[in-house]
Amino acid sequence: MNLPAKTRILFLLPLALAACTYSENDVSPDAVIIGLTAAPAKVLADGSSKSLIAVELPKSTEDGKRSVMLSTDNGVFEGEKKPTVTVTAQNVFQNQENKIIAYANLISPLSSGNATITARTSNFTKPVTVTFERAHPERIRVLLNKLYYKPEPAGEVTITVQLARSTGKPSLGHSINLSVVDSVNRPRGNFRNFATQSDSNGQIVNYYSILTGFKGTLKVRASTQTASGAVIADSAIFYVKP
Repeated sequence: MNLPAKTRILFLLPLALAACTYSENDVSPDAVIIGLTAAPAKVLADGSSKSLIAVELPKSTEDGKRSVMLSTDNGVFEGEKKPTVTVTAQNVFQNQENKIIAYANLISPLSSGNATITARTSNFTKPVTVTFERAHPERIRVLLNKLYYKPEPAGEVTITVQLARSTGKPSLGHSINLSVVDSVNRPRGNFRNFATQSDSNGQIVNYYSILTGFKGTLKVRASTQTASGAVIADSAIFYVKP
């Protein structure tokens, strides 16, 4: 069928526009976020260990399209200490070539588990996983708020057991064995509470009292385990006077 030139142009124009229309469904996320890594992929859940999240964009990415939003369902990002952060990818010379990469440090929480970090740019997303491993204590210390104690209805000794590490803090919920004994290792007195699981500060705090009629020295003993299973312990004494 022979159509006039003007008619042929009008007929073909919608087809040309349809062919040029951009659809996100036609683009793979791998073409927009060409690299997403976490290094290291496993860190200690000590509240301070970091995993470096790196998001690589194509070399052709324009300056105005280099913003990347990162979000995590566990831990926080360094800086504002929030679960989301927006970073701008920069030109980086790496492995003998120029790349466009956005960086952010993820800081571990105090509880073990996994985190899914999601990178989003230009409405495309890509995930990566970081594992938080339990951080065990390396030291233990028993602290008392008084060295001399007089039994009375309102009187108590505050017993604090502090767990510590050389870096960061021990993870939440370490079990601590605690007792108060006399000179022949007989348990004495009572706890108003009896906390045995460490908190976010690596501590347990207990309040102890003993009935009137006892006089002498009492020892507070506390112990827990390190990553290797070795037992670490500490003790402190106080004197009960009538």
